[in-house]
Amino acid sequence: MQRKILAVSLLLVLALVSAGCSQPATPTPLPTPLPPASPTVAAAITPFPPTATATQPAPTATLSVASPTPAPPTLAPTPAAQPGVDVTAAGTPFPMTYLPITPVNASQMTLLARWEVGALADVAWSPAWQWLAGATPQGVVLYDGRSGALQAVLASDAAARRVVFSAHGAQVAAVVRNGTAVIWQTDGSRPPLVLTDPRGAIRDVAFSPDGTLLATAAAGALRVRRTDTGDVLWALDRIDGDVLSVDFSPDGQFVAAGLKYGGVWVFNAGDGAPVWQEAAHAAPVTRVAFSPNSILLASASRGELRVWRVLHGDVLWALDRIDGDVLAVDFSNDVETLAAGLDNGEVWLVRVRTGEPVWQTQAHTAAVTGVAFSPNSTMLASASADGTVQIWGVVEK
Repeated sequence: MQRKILAVSLLLVLALVSAGCSQPATPTPLPTPLPPASPTVAAAITPFPPTATATQPAPTATLSVASPTPAPPTLAPTPAAQPGVDVTAAGTPFPMTYLPITPVNASQMTLLARWEVGALADVAWSPAWQWLAGATPQGVVLYDGRSGALQAVLASDAAARRVVFSAHGAQVAAVVRNGTAVIWQTDGSRPPLVLTDPRGAIRDVAFSPDGTLLATAAAGALRVRRTDTGDVLWALDRIDGDVLSVDFSPDGQFVAAGLKYGGVWVFNAGDGAPVWQEAAHAAPVTRVAFSPNSILLASASRGELRVWRVLHGDVLWALDRIDGDVLAVDFSNDVETLAAGLDNGEVWLVRVRTGEPVWQTQAHTAAVTGVAFSPNSTMLASASADGTVQIWGVVEK
């Protein structure tokens, strides 16, 4: 019996071993691999430019060189001049050497050039000396400031009677005989801006030092306007008499006005508040002009020339027996000399400190309508109704 039990047990063990060999073993699972690195952080960083490879050489460093100073802006000439009006500058060239005009050397003044240009009502140098502008019957004519070559004609609907440049030369304005004023951009960046006055014809204009404002004088009115839009910043509409002349002080603090009844007024440039008023002359004030340092103010009238101290409103000196109407005045850059143009064709130079005339000449055969020192005061331009511009100076010997 025991042998049977042992035999059965042996058979069961053999059967189990046989079953285990016939079934494959379950593989041990591999560790779960780590997920790839997330690109989120790298994408949030602005990448640098790709690194140069052998097939794409790295860019070489370049030397930064300052751009050259741009040439002065030019103006496109307008169509040909009207028939019968000669606006072509011609005449003697400038000498190569000249000295600043002073009261000391004024007696050595000589005629440097004479240009036949047609009747002129005014003349002005641009601050950088690139242009000499003339107010002519057909508008504003621009000549090369050194050679006199015709550069451009800024045509208007009527003859120009006054011409001024802004302090940086970016704008030129003219008073036109139809009663308007016109502002041109010398680089042609904007069309001309035409200004009118509800009180009547505009008689004179003057730029503020930064060129953003223009003072206009009219019948009983003085206005300060924006030069980009023409909008009025402030206005005085109840002035007793026509305002014939206006000027902005170079420091931008004051506006001066010359009136038909002979008064000289000075206003605050910011709001038009009166600073002082004087019954300065017995006849209309034809021109007012501040000195370059804004300390003095010249006023011109019939047979009279006065220089005022701006802050006090008192007269520094007066010339009251001039034989003729003083139509134009201009200070030299160093404020040592005052030039004056008379209706009898004479041009005068006066010592600013004392009022002593140091030079007089019969420059023209008709009224001198404009005088202007060059930016460095080495030349003086005089314009006349006789149709000429004359350039005066002291030649270095």
